[in-house]
Amino acid sequence: IVTEFEGTTRDLLEEGLVINGLPVRLIDAAGIRESSDPVERVGVQRARDRIESVDIVLLLIDGSCAMDKQDQLALDSCSDRRHILVVTKSDLPLIAILPDDYTGQSVYISARKGEGLNELRDRIHTELLDDRTFGEHSVLLTSQRHQAAAIGAVEALTQFESALQQNFSLEFLALDLSVALAALGDITGETTTDDVLDSIFSRFCIGK
Repeated sequence: IVTEFEGTTRDLLEEGLVINGLPVRLIDAAGIRESSDPVERVGVQRARDRIESVDIVLLLIDGSCAMDKQDQLALDSCSDRRHILVVTKSDLPLIAILPDDYTGQSVYISARKGEGLNELRDRIHTELLDDRTFGEHSVLLTSQRHQAAAIGAVEALTQFESALQQNFSLEFLALDLSVALAALGDITGETTTDDVLDSIFSRFCIGK
């Protein structure tokens, strides 16, 4: 439900998209504000709870209005979390003045004209990757199941290398390689187990 009135966002609204090749999930939450409305307070609490678990917070401030107590409350709520301050309506005269002691990142955007959106995408991409570096053939794993399989493959190969250095018999070496190949096959889809299939299909409603 979207209206021109403040405080109508209560539930968490989620949508996936790709930013500069990086899959992300955006979560729109109620603003952090004081309210006497018990339903809105639930929405605000959900927003506070989600702030604690996300990778990065995008805090939107209306640039065409002076910052008020509610804006400062929202800013204080994510001051100890990785965040980007997004100042909106940059196509209008700037009135919002950031606090003198604010040292975080800020991006100025105009949804109406599309200004600043590329910079915002770049900032999000950089923040999410942080100091990680990737080579030409690097791969990002966005599935927890794939990540667990990759970790299992690395552990099996590490054990294989150790066994090889200790001159273990071939059957032990073959077992480690088999475990590693099975884990990689789980990622590529070449090998699947009943448990994996159950996990996949549990997410979907399969009709007859």
